[in-house]
Amino acid sequence: MALNHAHSRVLVTGASGTTGSRLALQLAARGVAVTAANRSGVGPRGTLGVRFDWYDISTHPGALAGAER
Repeated sequence: MALNHAHSRVLVTGASGTTGSRLALQLAARGVAVTAANRSGVGPRGTLGVRFDWYDISTHPGALAGAER
């Protein structure tokens, strides 16, 4: 299934780890809008970094904002 790059935003949790950061970078390179969620709030180049902690529910709405996938 092809993604509609123009209007989709993908949330990648754990985006500071090995797998998450590589996934976020590959999606961004393909023109997909990426929200890179992790505890530091800093995402890889070309992504929107947001602070996210599974145990802090106050960080969940910001990470999910605009995410479609």
